[in-house]
Amino acid sequence: MAKDALVSVGSKFMVSPEIRAAGEAIGMHGSALYFRGRVAALGEVNAVAAAEIMGIFQPSLIEHLWRKTAGVSAAEALSAYLGVCSAWGRSHLAGLSDPERLVELAGRVVDQTGISALALFGAWRRVERPEDPLAAAAFLLMLLRELRGGLHFAALAVQGLEIPWAMIADPALSSPKHFESLGWREADIEAANREAAAVPQLAERWAAAEELTVAAFRKRLSVLDDAEQAELTRLIAESDELSSAHSA
Repeated sequence: MAKDALVSVGSKFMVSPEIRAAGEAIGMHGSALYFRGRVAALGEVNAVAAAEIMGIFQPSLIEHLWRKTAGVSAAEALSAYLGVCSAWGRSHLAGLSDPERLVELAGRVVDQTGISALALFGAWRRVERPEDPLAAAAFLLMLLRELRGGLHFAALAVQGLEIPWAMIADPALSSPKHFESLGWREADIEAANREAAAVPQLAERWAAAEELTVAAFRKRLSVLDDAEQAELTRLIAESDELSSAHSA
C-alpha cells in the first residue's frame, strides 16, 4: 500500500478549516483542537504525556497549548474532534465509489490488529465508530494512519532512534522550516542536529526502521487477500484524490 496517500488523506481533516472552527466553538484557538482532540481518546492526558505520544512536536509547544486550553475536558475535545472527522468525511468524500467497501476492508484490518505498544491507535479503536458510511470511512482512514504511525514509532524504538533524530535523517522532513512548523525553536533544532550527528549509522538505522515499518504494516494488511488489499489501496488513493479536489 502506498504510504503517501494514506498519510495524506488520513490527516487532512486534522489541518482543515473545519477543525479550527470547531475548536473556536469550544474556546480553543488556532490548531489547539488537533492537539487536544487527537490524544483525547486516551482520556485526560497531561502535556508531558501528550508530547511523548505525538512525538514530532516541540514539548514546549504542547505545554503552552495545554495551559491555554486547561478549561476544556478530554470528553469535550474528543467529541469535537470526532465531529470534525465525521463532517469532513461526509463533505470531502462525497462521491467515493464504494465507501461501504472501504469501511468493511479497513475495519477488518483495524479490528484484527493487536494493540500492544500502540496506545493511541488502541484508544481510537475503542471509540464508537460513526454509522454513516462516509463518516465511518474518514474515521477508519484516520485510524489506519494512526496504526501506521504507531508502528513507525515502534520501529524507530527498535533501532534506538529518538524521533527528532529520525526526522533529521528523513530527507523529506529534515528542513529547518519543517521543524519550525512543528514548534521547534532555532536553538532546539541546532541541539537536535548536534545529537543526531553523534548517532552511529543514523542513515542506515533510519532506513532499517522504514523497512521495518513497511513490513509491520504489510503484516497487518495480510488479514486481507491480495485482491482485497489492492481494492483497499485503490479506495484510499481515490479518497485522497477526491478530498484534494474538494479542497482545491
